[in-house]
Amino acid sequence: MINAHCVDQEYWILQRTKCECGLFYKKTDVLRQELQDGPSDVLFVQCSNCGRANKLAFNISSFFGKPDFASFEKVCKDKDIIWKLFVSDSLKMESVIGYLRRLADDGDFLAPQYIEAACQHFISKKQP
Repeated sequence: MINAHCVDQEYWILQRTKCECGLFYKKTDVLRQELQDGPSDVLFVQCSNCGRANKLAFNISSFFGKPDFASFEKVCKDKDIIWKLFVSDSLKMESVIGYLRRLADDGDFLAPQYIEAACQHFISKKQP
């Protein structure tokens, strides 16, 4: 099972996963399930060239059940969440470095690659 830290990372990994025939997969369906080991997302995929079906299973315990910041009203009612947001905003760089250190300590090398790709994407948007 692949560790994922957000849904966007799941799709980032999908975009880089090739079929045995050498071309890329397209998502056909998603299954979110609660397993004994924790929550997971399973992306069912199919090769756009040869039609081979496959699935990618992701461990989503790092973000499953966390607050959805899109529902701002719900977040604002939870003082614990507000305090964590304040602390993480006040200590942004320390939080980022600490997070990267934890990922390395856990042996999760896909997450830093995903973060690196995201940084490169945003840097390329700022350059003329």
